[in-house]
Amino acid sequence: MDYATLSLAEVKAGLEGIARDTEATFGRMSRPQLNWKPDATKWSVAQCFAHLAMANQLLCDAADVALKGTTARTVWQRLPIWPGLVGRMLVRSQAPSTTRRFTAPEQARPTASNIDPVVIQRFIDQTRDAAKRVDALDENNAARTS
Repeated sequence: MDYATLSLAEVKAGLEGIARDTEATFGRMSRPQLNWKPDATKWSVAQCFAHLAMANQLLCDAADVALKGTTARTVWQRLPIWPGLVGRMLVRSQAPSTTRRFTAPEQARPTASNIDPVVIQRFIDQTRDAAKRVDALDENNAARTS
């Protein structure tokens, strides 16, 4: 599946599915279960969800700024092809089938190792909110936003 070519309706449906699957799979796990790590170099389930919630918030904040169109665009953003090309590359780089490993940016790394299970509900709520935000977008306007 090419995630870079999904329609907004497909994105919304995917986000709703992620929220449902997360709740069904992780919603009833205890703090010890969510914070278990196979070894000291790996993240726990809770740390993974904390990372996803932080990264998603950064992405939503950037999307809000771009959609408002009130800040000056950089030279790179004004180039006709560049934003679309880089955007598609970013989306494809994060697809489930990608084998390349990435290091999370500092501001999206979990700092705690004993995370409250509320992180699961926070991620679910954030994902449902993102689905609502996608539903409110105009497909043509969103496609032109960089």
